[in-house]
Amino acid sequence: MSYASFEIKTSLQFFDMFKKQVEEFKKDHLSSEKAIIAFVVGYHLREWIFKEHKTTIKTKLGINIETKDDFNGYVNNEFKLTDDISDTLKYFKLVKDICNGSKHFDAESVKMVKSSYVESGFNESFSDGFSHGKLMIQPIIDNQIDALELIERLVKYYYQLFKN
Repeated sequence: MSYASFEIKTSLQFFDMFKKQVEEFKKDHLSSEKAIIAFVVGYHLREWIFKEHKTTIKTKLGINIETKDDFNGYVNNEFKLTDDISDTLKYFKLVKDICNGSKHFDAESVKMVKSSYVESGFNESFSDGFSHGKLMIQPIIDNQIDALELIERLVKYYYQLFKN
């Protein structure tokens, strides 16, 4: 099967595209739309890395990876927001759920996350440039997390993966 990706031909180019989407989200960090686009690109980057580097990835990472599912398991288990190992899978799963929720409509199950805004202490006489609000993601079964923090952690994770 052949896919079209315009001029994007390598996982490093895809990573650059992801970083650009993250910068767009940072400029408008209360935008659910920009958050979704950044999460979609960031989530799919792992597939580009695996497909491009599948012959050398075992050696580079020092682990036994034979299939895309093996690599996905590795990514899921290594993406951490905290030192608590129980948070590892949960947060990458949240990225996956946001990504899949953006492309698959199911009126019965649109309940995974909701967003809210945490406002800054500035009043309406100040411009939006003074706002320190956050787009918060509220998984139905867990505590909320700042969308910008989550996406920045994903960028940091991929930097570390490319460094290896």
